[in-house]
Amino acid sequence: MGTKETEDTGRPVLDPAEALDPAEALFEGLYGGDDDAVVRALRAGAPAEATDEDGQTALYVATAQDRPVMVRLLLAAGPTRTGRAVPTRRSCRCAGPPCGAARR
Repeated sequence: MGTKETEDTGRPVLDPAEALDPAEALFEGLYGGDDDAVVRALRAGAPAEATDEDGQTALYVATAQDRPVMVRLLLAAGPTRTGRAVPTRRSCRCAGPPCGAARR
């Protein structure tokens, strides 16, 4: 990602032409362990129910990585009938503990 310095502040500024899609930024933050990047991506419009290139949901990734704070954040941010994200069996291809924990 490219940055440039502005003349007025001297701080690096993200070049908008090279900015990540919010959903891509969401997964980059999840896989990179950067909670702040996840929050920024959600605020930038990343859907909490987004899936990565393998079809895994952000909620599944956070659960599989044992990141309860991110799980709660994604549950709170996700749209559903009840206002909370509902993990489904389709969001995972396994029957292991992370999937069971996400469905509870």
